Amino acid sequence: MLALNDGGFFDKMFETIYPSELQLNNTNISNKESNYLDMNISIDSSNKFEYKLYDKRQDFSFKVVSLPNLASNIPVSAAYSVFYSQIIRIFYANNNIEHFYTSVVALIKKLCSQNFERNKLIYQIHKFNRNFYPKIIFKFWTVLDLGVFR
Repeated sequence: MLALNDGGFFDKMFETIYPSELQLNNTNISNKESNYLDMNISIDSSNKFEYKLYDKRQDFSFKVVSLPNLASNIPVSAAYSVFYSQIIRIFYANNNIEHFYTSVVALIKKLCSQNFERNKLIYQIHKFNRNFYPKIIFKFWTVLDLGVFR
């Protein structure tokens, strides 16, 4: 459940909606920021919503194994396709190009540490740029530096 700008209405009404056996946890970081599912949603200084990808596994005190490792017995093309699909996920989960860029760079570093080849990852980024060019322009046109992924 996500309640935004409700003036505290949800806090007054949730007991009439949900049974007492259900524990509801407040994930707000502040009055202007909350983590919801795999997104961090905040209100910026101009009172506009900003959202970016959030992965709660990064908050753990131990390393969480995720995404394929090329040292394992998996098809290489499928592993690089996972990276491509993650770029698409990151694209839709960020409304700020800096957050998008930071998330993609972090993913590249992680996958390189899991035996991926950097040049093949960069190829997937170019493929994404070709396939999503109109959507990239539409979404980030006010701040877009087309050389950011070269």
